Amino acid sequence: MKILQPPVKDTDSLVIKNSKFIPLLFVVPTKEEVSAVLAELRKKYAGAVHFCYAYRLGNLGEEYRANDDGEPSGSAGLPILNQLLSFEVTQVLAVVIRYYGGVKLGVSGLIKAYKSSIHSALRIQDYDELIIKRKAKITFPQEESFKLYEWEKSMAYRIKEIYPTYGIIEFNDETSLKEKISQKIQETQGFNFTPLD
Repeated sequence: MKILQPPVKDTDSLVIKNSKFIPLLFVVPTKEEVSAVLAELRKKYAGAVHFCYAYRLGNLGEEYRANDDGEPSGSAGLPILNQLLSFEVTQVLAVVIRYYGGVKLGVSGLIKAYKSSIHSALRIQDYDELIIKRKAKITFPQEESFKLYEWEKSMAYRIKEIYPTYGIIEFNDETSLKEKISQKIQETQGFNFTPLD
C-alpha cells in the first residue's frame, strides 16, 4: 500500500464540452477529516454543481466509499474509487468538482471524464510505501530478560516496553519477519510470543 507524500501536487482541470472537472487529492486518515474537507470545498467552490468523491482509509484501504453527488449512479464516484484501487493508495480523499457546462455527456462520457481527471492527478504525485507496524507480547523468565535485548538488533524488532517477566516489541508487518521472531522465541525455554494486533 502507498500513501501520498505531502505536499500534494496541483493538477490542471479538465474541460469537456464546456464542463470543467477539477481533480483534488487530500491526505486524510479519518472519516471526520473527509467530512471536514468536503464541507470546506463546498464553501470554496460554491458555484460548482457536483462534488463527486471517493476515499480509502485504514492501513490496507479496507474502509472506503464512493459518492456520485447527483450524477447518474456509478458514473463518478466509482471511477474515482477504481483509480485509487489501481494506484494502491490509502489514507486519501479524491474529489472531482464539476462545473456544468450546459451539455450532457452521457454516462459513458461522465465515467471517462471522472476517471481521466483523477487519473491525471494521481499519476503526478509522489508516494511513500506505508509500513505497517505490529506489536507482540513476549513473556520470559525474569533472569532471561537480557535475551530480549540481545536479539533486538539481529531480529529487526524494537523493544517498546520491558517489565520483569514480559516485554512489548514492535516490528514491521512482514510475514517472514513475524515468523522468524516467533520461531526464535518459541524455541527458547520459557519464552512465549503473543501477537497483540
